[in-house]
Amino acid sequence: MAKQKPTYKTYSNGTKKWWLNGKLHREDGPAVEHANGYKAWYLNGKLHREDGPAVEHANGDKYWCLNGKLHREDGPAREWANGYKEYWYDGVYYGREYNKFYRLLYKYDLITKEELFIYLI
Repeated sequence: MAKQKPTYKTYSNGTKKWWLNGKLHREDGPAVEHANGYKAWYLNGKLHREDGPAVEHANGDKYWCLNGKLHREDGPAREWANGYKEYWYDGVYYGREYNKFYRLLYKYDLITKEELFIYLI
């Protein structure tokens, strides 16, 4: 059986959206593209991207998401163009402090002591 491909629609304002089974979905690029440069990656209706931010705003704000949850292991999951940053892991907010974030990951056995040392250098 052939794999279904998403269909896309271009709206009068220049926005493009890719749909599969009634949900935003695209595996080879963003499922939503606005004419102003906004892009959002979706899989099965959930914000999801493994190789970069799932949301890129035209002003430079970026959000990393996996399976619809804010999540990033190697840095802040939310970065604003003005420099504000937030650390999230599997949808849980860990604050704005880099060191606190990685110490909590270590405390709950989500990273090793060696990984903690590398992140805190």
